[in-house]
Amino acid sequence: MGGTLDTPSIKKCTPALSLRAGISADRPTQEAGEGGIRGVVLNTSDPGFDASLEDLCHRLEASIGFDAVAGEMSARVLRAQPRGSRLLVYGALSLEASQIDPASLIFEGKRVEGFWLTAWLRQRNLLSQLLVTRHVQQMLAGDLKTEIQARLPLKEATRGLEQYASNMTGGKILLLPLTKEAE
Repeated sequence: MGGTLDTPSIKKCTPALSLRAGISADRPTQEAGEGGIRGVVLNTSDPGFDASLEDLCHRLEASIGFDAVAGEMSARVLRAQPRGSRLLVYGALSLEASQIDPASLIFEGKRVEGFWLTAWLRQRNLLSQLLVTRHVQQMLAGDLKTEIQARLPLKEATRGLEQYASNMTGGKILLLPLTKEAE
């Protein structure tokens, strides 16, 4: 799956996501860039995943986490974060309830909160909403750009699913109904 922390993709929540890391169930661990923390990918199936995640959280001082997975990943991320951290759960890709160790809350002063973007935006004035929209659009063209590995006609959906299943980290497969680009 995949900072502060974002599962499935951990992101440092500082200007322009300057430090990024990810959690993946199917990618090998890799480190690159300054200080060995830019572009880090941790594999959840590695035996040392939890220790590596804790080390990374402490090196990045990742005190705010974003969790799109929920389930047991919530507890693993919160446990890895430094004392006084908070975890914002904004999704449930695991289709399971977040599992949290009460000791993290009681003895380490950590917090878990829900985050819904729609409600957050409603609390902003129009100018703030426009500025956020502009900033997000800029990030989508850069740090948050979605990789696309193929564009296929809808009639090749089965092939597209097979291709994606064999290379999930290669980017999205777009299925294009009735367009010239897909032909």
